[in-house]
Amino acid sequence: MSIFGNNRRDEQKISFLGNGREWGVLLISFLVAFFVWLIYNLSLPYSVFLDYPVLIKSDIPGYEPSAKSDQRLILRAKASGFYIMGRKVSSRNKAIEVHVSDKMVVPGNGDSGTFIVPTSRLRKELSSVLGEKVGIEYILTDSLTFGLTPTWKKKVPVRLNASFDCKPQYKLYTSVTIEPDSVYVSGTSSLVSSIDAVWTERIHRNGLDDNVQAVAELTKINGIELSASSVVYTVDVRRYVEESVTVPVTVRNLPADRKAVIIPDQVEMTFKRWYPIIGMVNPDDFELTIDYESLTDFSSSDIVPQVAGFPAGTFDFHINPTMVESIFISR
Repeated sequence: MSIFGNNRRDEQKISFLGNGREWGVLLISFLVAFFVWLIYNLSLPYSVFLDYPVLIKSDIPGYEPSAKSDQRLILRAKASGFYIMGRKVSSRNKAIEVHVSDKMVVPGNGDSGTFIVPTSRLRKELSSVLGEKVGIEYILTDSLTFGLTPTWKKKVPVRLNASFDCKPQYKLYTSVTIEPDSVYVSGTSSLVSSIDAVWTERIHRNGLDDNVQAVAELTKINGIELSASSVVYTVDVRRYVEESVTVPVTVRNLPADRKAVIIPDQVEMTFKRWYPIIGMVNPDDFELTIDYESLTDFSSSDIVPQVAGFPAGTFDFHINPTMVESIFISR
């Protein structure tokens, strides 16, 4: 084979490779130019018709605060190509929220709960909602009609969902107080009628040795509006001391022809007193009795005496032994 033939084929191969690189560079340049052209054109403003579903937010007394309008809002506006493309691709059915006051609406024709808002009163609100991306030229939709569900209201008590544990020698002095102790619930008649109380979030406090005043959040109820979102609860905690005395056991309402024998006739009574201690406590200050008239089973001689009287400031009584033997005989 001639050496000149080989050289000619090598030159053709080199020429082909060189042309391939040039075509690749040309294609990349074309794509870059097209991308720049596309970005430039999409950033330009265009005058187009846009339409939106509308969610009405209102403060009309006696009705639910939101409803979807029966009509779509159609308007002519200037917007960038990016915005227009985004609306067509992904968000055409995404509703815009429009806030209206009771002074902006008029009642519908004979249908309670139906309201009409002229779009001429919404231009400022729409400009704020749509923002700088959309410049409104004019609105084609004359008015928006929407229906609101009537709300019901009633007053219910607040329940505290809580547990309180005190340190040794401390105890709750009074019942826990709540302020406010009741709230108004508003919503549809079916929901409101099913609510008897509103509970707080779960609260647990332990190691208490002093008074507590704190805020408790109310538990939210789907579809229900509460007149308050929280309450203030107050816990009165006080210290106490434990004492004991020996107290006689007596019998009340014993018939004249009967005699009672109580074994033992005295028991040890343990009780608590609030600190600081005021005055002395004597055994005679307590009354520990068996009521003969309340007895129904005379076959059993073991009876638990009842605390019928005690001095002020004492509480949480325990006796030892807890039962006494009672024998009733004829005189």
